[in-house]
Amino acid sequence: MRMLGTLREQEQVQGDLARVQHFYGLYIAQEDNKNAFLKAVFRAFRKDICIQFCLGIFNAILQFASPWLVLYLVNYIKTPGDGSGLTWENVEMGVYLSIGLVGSQLVQYCLSEHMTYFNVLTGRRSSNAVIAFIYAKYAAISAATNKDFSSGQIVNFVQVDAERLFWISYEITGVVQIPMIFIASFALSFY
Repeated sequence: MRMLGTLREQEQVQGDLARVQHFYGLYIAQEDNKNAFLKAVFRAFRKDICIQFCLGIFNAILQFASPWLVLYLVNYIKTPGDGSGLTWENVEMGVYLSIGLVGSQLVQYCLSEHMTYFNVLTGRRSSNAVIAFIYAKYAAISAATNKDFSSGQIVNFVQVDAERLFWISYEITGVVQIPMIFIASFALSFY
């Protein structure tokens, strides 16, 4: 195990759990503490969620850069040249448009793969923090004093409800991209 190294500080569940517990305590202290736990989890991972939003927006912009670049490239090809042959001055704009198209697709693909990794990482971290929070609460009370939840319900919280946080985090960039895709598609329909 020593050969594998240690986890970075930001990837350890103790730090995530401490942040969730801190924000949960803040939300419980308020008068309106409805959905305090969910708010605490989202606030504890707000930096990661903001990064996911930004990556999703930038990815959507890159996805719609390709049709525009293809349109400009086709219009460039359709325009008649001055008849002087293949000189750099005649093909310069076409080369730049082609490089822009290939470059935007390459960056979009790399960003998409990084976004998938980041979504899974944030989802796992938030889900693990929730699981640790549930087990810490469950371990703090005895079975004799726990009249609200049975052991089966606790297991259900861990296996089903905490797992939902993973999928929320995983799909958040898609949710960000959908309005941008509709807006860009609507704009393209009038162009």
